[in-house]
Amino acid sequence: MLLDAEYAAAQAVAAGALPGRTGLVVPLEAMGYGDVARLPVTGFLEGWSPAQARRLGAAGAKLLLPFRVDVEDQAACQEQVVRDAVAGCRSAGLALIVEPIVYARAGEGRPGGERFGELVVEGATRLATLQPDILKLQYPGSADACRALDEACGQAIPWVLLGGGADAAVLEAQIEDACRAGASGFIVGRTLFDAALVADAAESERALAATCRPLLERLAARAEALATPWRERVGPLPRPARGWYQGS
Repeated sequence: MLLDAEYAAAQAVAAGALPGRTGLVVPLEAMGYGDVARLPVTGFLEGWSPAQARRLGAAGAKLLLPFRVDVEDQAACQEQVVRDAVAGCRSAGLALIVEPIVYARAGEGRPGGERFGELVVEGATRLATLQPDILKLQYPGSADACRALDEACGQAIPWVLLGGGADAAVLEAQIEDACRAGASGFIVGRTLFDAALVADAAESERALAATCRPLLERLAARAEALATPWRERVGPLPRPARGWYQGS
């Protein structure tokens, strides 16, 4: 379960909302919810670190990374951010999930324009060499591009698909393409919980039961049927810490 460090993680742990078999993943970045294109270099959340996340009980950390290989100065700076995060997470015994985002530059109708899929694949190729534990990646546009993305990650780096707020039916098709190509699953937020973000508590509960949970179960079933288990890709991770990447 990926929860914001600022708003939810500590509260969820204190309230016992996470079952013991469910791993907690927390972000490292100080991003908020603004436009990632406006952030040239990812900064770490002030007063927060992999070691503190581990003390909270986290099994993993996530790093959101505006990243385009065609913006070389920024890409080089962002690669150093990843190196720092890898080192910090390994020292703390956390798995690190790196989430590169190809964003829209001035004058582009959509992120990356016609080169979007190519930029996703090239970005994964570069970041895989820095040895994060998992790459959380945008859908590159087609089943063929997913296969190229799988090759870009290589044999040692598992990857999962991010949701990006896609419509449920679109996301289900994307997850199928990604998992058939070699992805190890998905990490999805808004598509799952948007229906429950209403002011009335009873209505929120009904949406969770009628819409959100069935969608998660359906997406999880596709991943269970089609995805490549990360163990088949990397074997045991070389860290002593306990967590979802060793115990499940």
